[in-house]
Amino acid sequence: MRIGILADIQYGDEDNYNKCRYRDSLKKLEEAVRYFNSEAVDFVVQLGDLINKDMRSYKPVLDILEELKPPIHSVLGNHDYIVDDSEKAEIPLKLKMPSRYYSFYQNGWELIFLDGNDLSLNSHPENSMAHKQSQEFFDSLYGLSEWWNGAISEKQLSWFEKRLIAAEEEGKDIGIFCHFPIIPESRFTLWNAFEVHQLISRFENVRFWMNGHHHEGAYLVENGKHYVTYKGMVESKTNAYAIMEIARDKISIEGRGEETSRVLAL
Repeated sequence: MRIGILADIQYGDEDNYNKCRYRDSLKKLEEAVRYFNSEAVDFVVQLGDLINKDMRSYKPVLDILEELKPPIHSVLGNHDYIVDDSEKAEIPLKLKMPSRYYSFYQNGWELIFLDGNDLSLNSHPENSMAHKQSQEFFDSLYGLSEWWNGAISEKQLSWFEKRLIAAEEEGKDIGIFCHFPIIPESRFTLWNAFEVHQLISRFENVRFWMNGHHHEGAYLVENGKHYVTYKGMVESKTNAYAIMEIARDKISIEGRGEETSRVLAL
């Protein structure tokens, strides 16, 4: 498989803030789309935070993504939900997602797309039961994680475990995509990163966890599993996107712009 990778486009019609160049993201995204179209990728994965805030920011980004020839599969980022409470339920539909978390099988791989905003102070209306439950979960935490991260609910964890077990029984390799990292522990990780990490550590056929969120990017390998954080496009001076090519014994990541290229041994 050849998979295009995008992370943290985070477009907004607003002035730069710190390293974030919000308006520049449209031209960077246009470049990435042209490249993916020329390279015959099987599909593109968008790792969350298409926008910085406001529903009006979606249209110019989605108009560019409509030019993609391959299909696109998305995960939900925390900034994707910085819209009016009345608009939050629309976001997965706007991104043409089958549901907030999902999986599919391709070329011997089970590819799993998790919703790290399942429990979140961003993704649910403030007066909703889901927001209340998310607040209670966050209030019970200790450690480094911030309020603007999120967690995977018990319901989603149960679904996730069933997918992992089924893939193991069927002899499939597993790749996981989420907006948030789970290791190493930092202020960017999922609220329940430890629990999620413990779960996937039980399965030898989990090959990689891919995420965005931490714009600086990161990479580590642990017990044969590769944890890759993609550099955020919004903070890149030139650009940041990649093509991940999965072969029988390795994964090659061809970084473009400021994204690093690397080979992951399977």
